Amino acid sequence: MLEKNYYKNKKERCFVLGTGTSLNDIDFSYLKDEVTIGVNQICLAMIPTFVVVGDNECLIKNEKLIFNEKTKKNCKFVFVSNGAGVRLPERFYIDNSRVIHSIEEIKYFIDDELKSSSNTGGSTVQDVAIPLACWLGFKEINLLGCDRGFRHFFNLEGTDGTVHVLENKYGKTRPRQQWSLVQRELKKREIKLYNCSNTNNIKEIEYRDYEGMFE
Repeated sequence: MLEKNYYKNKKERCFVLGTGTSLNDIDFSYLKDEVTIGVNQICLAMIPTFVVVGDNECLIKNEKLIFNEKTKKNCKFVFVSNGAGVRLPERFYIDNSRVIHSIEEIKYFIDDELKSSSNTGGSTVQDVAIPLACWLGFKEINLLGCDRGFRHFFNLEGTDGTVHVLENKYGKTRPRQQWSLVQRELKKREIKLYNCSNTNNIKEIEYRDYEGMFE
């Protein structure tokens, strides 16, 4: 399944799962027949079709959760060779992983060959998950758990005090998220983007009621 346009003409839509607190309020059973792309510690909530990680510090710290026998059996992975400035260890280069290179200090882009990614500092959802969905051939991307904040469904306060530090510095809304640029890139490819996170904090994106999509 780690193949360009694998889902083209097979499945129209996918769901991209961030790790925002709104995930605590959704019923994952609706997703059993859907293709899901989850980021970072998403496996605390569910085992998705694909796992993407853009920060190698996060990956190594949470390796037992993200990259274990169960996930290797059930998931495909996209990793970044130089995520957070940390070189990806060789053990993550396996048959069901794809490794791309992060390019910093340029504005948001989508590489149609999925060999590289932007590094806007906005989110792994923007930089890695959405480009993967494009590369796989989906024409509709639905966001879940994308709340535009710093808190995560598995630990609202954070484990090391950084949540409060970041919120004191930036406020409760995560900066550097360039949804207008994401929308522009998707429009070029005639791909629709919807926000299904019940917080509805991304006003640039059309909101859809998550459970209503399955009625």
